[in-house]
Amino acid sequence: MVPAKNSRLAAHLARHGKSGWTTFSPDVPFTLLYLPDRYDRAAIVAAFLPYYNVELRTGEPPDLDRLARKHGGHIPQVVQLIGGAGWHHPSLPVRGGPALQGALLVDDFAGDLGADLAVEFSAAFQRRTGRAPSTAAAEARDAAALLAAARTQAVSAASTSPRAALRAALAHARLDDGACGPAAIAPDGELERTPSVLEVQGDALILAP
Repeated sequence: MVPAKNSRLAAHLARHGKSGWTTFSPDVPFTLLYLPDRYDRAAIVAAFLPYYNVELRTGEPPDLDRLARKHGGHIPQVVQLIGGAGWHHPSLPVRGGPALQGALLVDDFAGDLGADLAVEFSAAFQRRTGRAPSTAAAEARDAAALLAAARTQAVSAASTSPRAALRAALAHARLDDGACGPAAIAPDGELERTPSVLEVQGDALILAP
């Protein structure tokens, strides 16, 4: 959206003046836009996109006739917004308004939207600290549970080298359930788990279908 680098935009602004910024139909070469920022700043960035006529997926099927009329006869690319754990805040839908409807965010910890253990952990953490747990807090809880399970397995192995037994148990450790869901140590030593995908719907976050 820089006139000096976009001859079509420059010509449009020459014909329509400042109002051309709100009537120009941009060429969008992507279908997904990841905004790696906090919820408050991401909401501000997202709000600018419709101003520049970038069409965003709202969760509802797009009205192709309306889009064609708005964009001079052609159907523009509809873009899916997506964010990470920094987006996971209850005020995100209100801050983002219409621009963030249908946006997706990926987080290891779904909080109150997660399974039973996630809900129980959220409630216990809230009672103890007076605030909702962060993803890091949930991950720390699961890491401690994973280590405890490995230690129990190492002790039952009755090895002459407790350190080696714990190391071996950790290399194959798994958690059938956790605040962030099931997890396991992969052969390469990395932690494997399936993250939660949340969607902005109305003034709330829901688990994406």
